[in-house]
Amino acid sequence: MNTAIIAFEKGNSFSAKVIKYITKSKYSHCELIIDNKWISSDPKVGGAYVNDLRPLTDKYDYITVYVDGATKRKALGFANNQVGKKYDWCGVLCTHLFKIDRENNDKWFCSELVCTLLQKMENPQVKGAKPADLTPQDLYEIFRGV
Repeated sequence: MNTAIIAFEKGNSFSAKVIKYITKSKYSHCELIIDNKWISSDPKVGGAYVNDLRPLTDKYDYITVYVDGATKRKALGFANNQVGKKYDWCGVLCTHLFKIDRENNDKWFCSELVCTLLQKMENPQVKGAKPADLTPQDLYEIFRGV
């Protein structure tokens, strides 16, 4: 079956609380699971990553999305090309705290990268969305009823 899973972290660390405050979100972080790989961007690891699947825990809420196999491979290839790009603190702060439109293709924050990957998989729920404008909570709201 061609699926991906969006994982929404309910973090309680200091940095998680800051992110939840800035983004007015229940969630501090989101990741995308494709073919047993965890994909996202996180300041704790310096930026974008593709890691082997780790056990699913109740630290997250999960939503399964159905995707086409060919577009899933395309998105995974794109994700691998983003590994090592820095976390975009300025993007998070400018876009979600100060409401200043800002995107940087050399840096990512989690929901921005996850939305971009969903768009690469041609998911209709995020068609036309501007990834930098979405928080983990926004993505959760978009997909929770699907």
